[in-house]
Amino acid sequence: MITDLFETNTEAWLIWFDGGRYDYFEELYDEYFTGELSKAWNGDIGYTGDWAVRHLEQDFSGYGLFSSVTLRSARDVDYDGRDHFDVAPRIETEDNSSMKEKLATLGYLEQSGELADTGEEAVNEAVLNHKSDISGGVIRYPKPHPPFDGLEHITSGASKTRETREALISGELTEPELHEAYRSTYRTGFELASQIIPKLDGTVIVTADHGECLDCGQLFHDRYHRPHDHLTHVPWFEVESVKD
Repeated sequence: MITDLFETNTEAWLIWFDGGRYDYFEELYDEYFTGELSKAWNGDIGYTGDWAVRHLEQDFSGYGLFSSVTLRSARDVDYDGRDHFDVAPRIETEDNSSMKEKLATLGYLEQSGELADTGEEAVNEAVLNHKSDISGGVIRYPKPHPPFDGLEHITSGASKTRETREALISGELTEPELHEAYRSTYRTGFELASQIIPKLDGTVIVTADHGECLDCGQLFHDRYHRPHDHLTHVPWFEVESVKD
């Protein structure tokens, strides 16, 4: 589907939500867009870098890849978009770098510039800076992937699964609250997409690399996930218009 998108359209954009399961997309999209929604199977992929290695390792000459964070496959192989796209972020950044340092390394902020509220907003700025020189591209927002809005203290970092599970067991967090935080984070992704889409020309598709398990026996899952509809069913949505 991705190959066809770029081969059959003079100008095309793929907006990529990280961890965006289909059922919540179906629930929320009508608040932001009109268009045609279909359900796609992602090939049993549960890890972002593996999705990039499978779908973005082809010739994207004339297109750009925009992301505020770098990509690594389950085999710990860095995906470098510069090998495939005309415009793509650099990948040389330490894991313990600050967000400001990472954004500067990716080319989205000057070293001395002010830090944007979120890296995703800097991605939109980068798209606008480059769009006149390319025929479209791939725009990645790491939403609604954890950390979830309002639950950053337990859904961030390598310990997020353990800390979230412990909070659920202790009663500090309820499953409805976890789902609502995921929904809120999804809305953040929709809002970012709705800001950039009116400024893009050509065909615009919104999709996701994989979904997210919240209550299907593998909280947040990981690269060694068990296939589940909440992980492997993702949206494929062709945007007609953005609602005011």
